[in-house]
Amino acid sequence: MQRSSEEQILFNENYYKRQFELLEYMYKDAEKQGLAPTEANYTVKIMAEGSKLKNEDEILRFLYIMEGQKLVSPYPHGDFTSDFWCLTAYGEDIARKLVMGSIDLEELW
Repeated sequence: MQRSSEEQILFNENYYKRQFELLEYMYKDAEKQGLAPTEANYTVKIMAEGSKLKNEDEILRFLYIMEGQKLVSPYPHGDFTSDFWCLTAYGEDIARKLVMGSIDLEELW
């Protein structure tokens, strides 16, 4: 079944918002642990337990997408069989701006 153009726009907005929620979770949790956001490593299972996103397959899909956007990286870098993921420096910068409110998601749409 195909979506109407309005439904597709809403789907896309929610899809991107969920990716940003994952970035925010990684950033905030690293700060809570007293770690630099680029040094904190997370498994998909840990992200599912701690974030608003509970579907591990969806989280993994978002991680692969965000890796292509240079926001996250598997740890060790380039090992896509690894269970561990971390923010990149660029991802940390974007996540910090999201947390501080410097980026208004509504304006992005």
